[in-house]
Amino acid sequence: MDTKRIGKYELREKRGEGGFGILYRAFDTMIEREIALKLLHSQLASEERFSAWFHREAKAMAKLNHPNIVTIYDFEVIDDMHFIIMEYVDGRNVDEIICDKGPFSVQDTAMIARQLLSALGYAHRNGIIHRDIKPSNIMVTESGLVKITDFGIAKILGAQKMTQTGTAAGSLPYMSPEQIRGRKDIDYRTDLYSTGITLYQMLTGELPFKEDSDFLLMKAHMEKAPPRASDIRRDVPGGMEEIVLRALEKEPENRFESAQEMSQKIADFQRGANLPADDEATLAAAAFDRESNLSTQIRNEDSDKTVFEQPPTKKGPRPILILAAAIAVVVVLFIAYQFALKPGGQRAITEEQSGPTENAQQDTVLSSADGKTGEPAVSDPSSDEQGQQVSQQAAESAPRYNGKLEIYYAPYDYNNAAEIYIDGTKIPYDDVPVYLDTLKPGRHEILLVNNDADWNNASFFDTVTVTEKMQSREYNFSAPTGKVRISASFIGGESSWGEIYIDGKKQDVGTPFAFDLAEGPHKIAVVRDGYQTVGGYKLINIGADEDVEINFKLRKN
Repeated sequence: MDTKRIGKYELREKRGEGGFGILYRAFDTMIEREIALKLLHSQLASEERFSAWFHREAKAMAKLNHPNIVTIYDFEVIDDMHFIIMEYVDGRNVDEIICDKGPFSVQDTAMIARQLLSALGYAHRNGIIHRDIKPSNIMVTESGLVKITDFGIAKILGAQKMTQTGTAAGSLPYMSPEQIRGRKDIDYRTDLYSTGITLYQMLTGELPFKEDSDFLLMKAHMEKAPPRASDIRRDVPGGMEEIVLRALEKEPENRFESAQEMSQKIADFQRGANLPADDEATLAAAAFDRESNLSTQIRNEDSDKTVFEQPPTKKGPRPILILAAAIAVVVVLFIAYQFALKPGGQRAITEEQSGPTENAQQDTVLSSADGKTGEPAVSDPSSDEQGQQVSQQAAESAPRYNGKLEIYYAPYDYNNAAEIYIDGTKIPYDDVPVYLDTLKPGRHEILLVNNDADWNNASFFDTVTVTEKMQSREYNFSAPTGKVRISASFIGGESSWGEIYIDGKKQDVGTPFAFDLAEGPHKIAVVRDGYQTVGGYKLINIGADEDVEINFKLRKN
């Protein structure tokens, strides 16, 4: 195989190599366009799960359209070689510039930072976290245009377990304390910390933490206060220094609330310090922010999931808006009252009249599962037109929640994807991981059903307490199995036979019987007509090669 060519792509120059792969300046001979080609290391490409994540991230990145994010053209696999085709940026990365010319000026640092934060804010609003912001991933052209590269690639490894050396994926000198701790609820503020480290290095030419070992470096990120940039470079203004120090706060809640807020603080500093006017690239990034921030909640065109929202700002509502809202409420109430008085008008439904179903619609985003077997709940098709209108009104008036949950499973096959249910309601999605960010905070049930015969119709049943911080759950249908022996004892009866349900699905055999279940959480139930199961169902978390016995007691009604 010619190493200078992959398919229709000519590899013209090796531009860099990292933990993920090799970056080439290349040429697309079909459409005669210069491109960048990132070739995944062969040892990573051979790992099925990593390859799936790599492909998923390429698809996610291809949907982003921002002037400061490198455009993804395509993802291809040729002769077991996995690679991404990207926009070629004719410029140098920030790390190269620092090594060649030393620290940046304060104004150049500010302008680059605002373009960087514009791109990060846009990605965050679309539910994507970079997780590997560092100078070598920030390209700058001769005209001053900033482009972030490797956007989202770090998230592939970030969603996996710890590496063999025990450190979380990412670049250690720029990693946030929560990344180092391996927390699963990492959010976009990890990028703000890495941005703070990058700005510190741009201003001083040095990293804030320089330790003799990885262990001491991790400890410094988590515990040590960074030295002030002005101690290294005296002309760093106090205003800029305070912005960097706030981004480097150990706890995410003490940092900026969003990339947009951090960018605004830098713009305020620029005006207050009477620095030269922004260049065209920075002004373009600011204009893009104004357009894209008209809506803080962006819905993916190809799925029904809603990405997480930016946290509310601390500014209070304006008095005129409060007055307008109050007038609107009065008008709506008056119209509703007049409508109710008309013959044939829809009566208001009281709590007693509506029953538990209507209450559930108003109280939660997702409906509950069948109480007996845990099978997915099915909506009632017999509702009349008025009932549907009332249900729609109730749904529209339901409170919005911000509980966040990320669900990932492997292996993932787009053409035969597993079914995912939350509290009995099937969740539509087009890729994994599945992001949910409008759940009601509290306990929820997760059911995954893989209808692929290759995995013996495997399933998982799990529970999770959802909060405003992102919770993550991972499941592996190809994981090693453990054996679960299920039996039943009947109080007041002689039989030992009962119907077995595993993860809400009735099995073809009854008790006693032994099943091989994939490593992970499962819901086991045994039922029989005329009997009540003492204690209801049982939740187990079976380990690989475990042999577990479960006995159910059933009492005659």
